[in-house]
Amino acid sequence: MKKQEKQDWRAKSIKALSLEIAKKEKELLLAKMKLARGQLKNVRQPRQLRHAIAVLKTLRHEKELAAARKEKK
Repeated sequence: MKKQEKQDWRAKSIKALSLEIAKKEKELLLAKMKLARGQLKNVRQPRQLRHAIAVLKTLRHEKELAAARKEKK
C-alpha cells in the first residue's frame, strides 16, 4: 500500500470508504479461493488485502467518531 493511496482514502467520505471496504473484501474472497486452487501467483495478496481493509475500517471509524464529536458540540 502506497502513501498516496492512504491520502486518497483519507479524503473520501464515510459512505465511499464503506464501498471501498466492500470491494476489497470481495477481492479478498476471490484471492483466497484462487490461493486454495493454486491459481494465485502473488501469494501475499490476501495478506495485503487484509491490511488494506484494516486501514480502511480504521479511517472510517475515525471519521465516524469525528462526526459524532462534531454533532455533540
